[in-house]
Order: sequence, then C-alpha cells, then structure tokens
Amino acid sequence: MNDIVRKELLRMISWLIGIKQGFHFSLGKNYKFMKQYVTEELWERLMSTYNMDSYPHMWNPLNNVWHCSGGFVRSGMPVGLPVSTI
Repeated sequence: MNDIVRKELLRMISWLIGIKQGFHFSLGKNYKFMKQYVTEELWERLMSTYNMDSYPHMWNPLNNVWHCSGGFVRSGMPVGLPVSTI
C-alpha cells in the first residue's frame, strides 16, 4: 500500500488542490504543506492509513472502501470532470 496506492492517492489529492486553489504554488517535498489545503475530514482519513502498529491497523484501511478505491473516487471525480469537458 505504501509504495503504490498511497503515492497515487497523494498525487490525486494534490491535483484536486491544484484545481481548487490553482497550480501556482508547491505543496512541498513529500506534500508537507498539503494539510493546510484539505478538509479536516480528508486529512484524518489520509492519516489513518499511516497507522501501522499492528496487522489489523495496516489492513483496515485497505478493507475500507474509502481508503482505497473510494478515496480515489472522492478526489478523482472533481479532478477528472474539468478535463472531460475539454
């Protein structure tokens, strides 16, 4: 999850931020400034995917629809819609 799913989810969220705020600024190395541009709910859900202190905590985000495909749908729809109207 760390190398594949999370990396692409972070990229999708960064595009969502760019569409809403403009692409004239940087989110920093490894998205360190992302928190100030997303909702508290989105930030909490994203942070819950980093809880790796036990196997259940690691697999729970994968089993939760939002954390995997649902997270992409929530952030991907606003990203894809403006592009599809071109």
